[in-house]
Amino acid sequence: AGLRRAGLATGRFASPHVERINERIALNGQQIGDGPLAWCLSRALAARQEAVVDGSAGREASWFDVWTAAAFLSFAEHHVDWAVVECGVGGLRDSTNVLDADVAVLTNVDLEHTSLLGSTCEAIAKEKLGILSPGKPLVTGVSRYVPLGSFVSDVARSRGGHVVYVETLVGEPLQSQNA
Repeated sequence: AGLRRAGLATGRFASPHVERINERIALNGQQIGDGPLAWCLSRALAARQEAVVDGSAGREASWFDVWTAAAFLSFAEHHVDWAVVECGVGGLRDSTNVLDADVAVLTNVDLEHTSLLGSTCEAIAKEKLGILSPGKPLVTGVSRYVPLGSFVSDVARSRGGHVVYVETLVGEPLQSQNA
């Protein structure tokens, strides 16, 4: 909303959806329509099928990868200035990681998806920080005053970036902290 108020064309890709699958892709604050969504998904699925036939790396594309391609295609078609892109699970091996993002946001780190991301908050943070582009800033809700905050800062510095900490109130609900 802030980017739109600044006069920029925006895209948003997030998952999962709550009521309609169209919620995953938004253009200038509006859910993508059924027709444009079908067109973008069919193009992404056709590209995956070509990769299967050719035996190229794209043959392994997951459903999330196809959605990511469809979202990025919709952003290109609508000439967005900025896209807000939520990773699927983690970040390091996530298909959204093809972006050279101007800024990365790490809202929080908790013991989630441990079978995929690791069994400690540090291991999970390392996976999530895979979205950080070299030399670019990281905005995070992880407190600078806890050991994990130092770990996050060290990872950002190792990639030539810096951290902007957004401190939240202790005991604030997770959804409020993320916002």
